[in-house]
Amino acid sequence: MACEAGAGAAPRSGCRPGTLLAHAEGGACSALEVWETEYLQVLSGENPVAEYTKGSWLKQFLDRLQEPERSAFEADYRRRVQAWYPPEQDGRTLFPFRRLFIVAQRGA
Repeated sequence: MACEAGAGAAPRSGCRPGTLLAHAEGGACSALEVWETEYLQVLSGENPVAEYTKGSWLKQFLDRLQEPERSAFEADYRRRVQAWYPPEQDGRTLFPFRRLFIVAQRGA
């Protein structure tokens, strides 16, 4: 079961804690731990959140597009992200980065 969600994204529907609990209770595993942590990335530079996500989460979308759609999509994304995550007074940008952790042990 793939549960990778990526930066700032909600977990896929098959990875919600309730679904995982159902798998655990159904005998798929003997122990299950699920927790979420939010890291606060302190970024700097021109549109730093767009740059931060370009090499990871955003890449999967850009790689599937051809020009000129790719450039248009990226420009729109950068504009929206910059508006959503404006810099603080000191010029740094704060970016909350959620991670869902799952540890499961197989049933005996």
